[in-house]
Amino acid sequence: MKQLYGVCYHSRLEMDARAFRRPLTELNKRQQTVLEAIQMMGGLTPQQIKEETGLLNKEIMPVLHRLQEAFVVYEDQVAANWDRTWYGFAAEWPEVELEAASWEASATQVGSVPDMDVLNSISLI
Repeated sequence: MKQLYGVCYHSRLEMDARAFRRPLTELNKRQQTVLEAIQMMGGLTPQQIKEETGLLNKEIMPVLHRLQEAFVVYEDQVAANWDRTWYGFAAEWPEVELEAASWEASATQVGSVPDMDVLNSISLI
């Protein structure tokens, strides 16, 4: 699967999240473990997740990316290093209601904006 990256503008966060997310109907055991560690600690790097959970990096990164596609977690991209911190999406933006509007309505609105790609990585402007 080809992964595309884009920018998510803060003023359009809710609409973009609804339009581009790939929802999870149920978390598997690894996803639940990683998410619980992030929620408990308030944000962790992959190395810290490894230390907290005992999972290997090759197990952690696919989980983080899938949770990110679902807008469950996000990667803080302010840091210049490669070991960036991951946070719970809902803890940072509790006002964002991902189920508030249909995918069709959100996708139609977003489709009218040029240069918006499928979000796999969130950078807020």
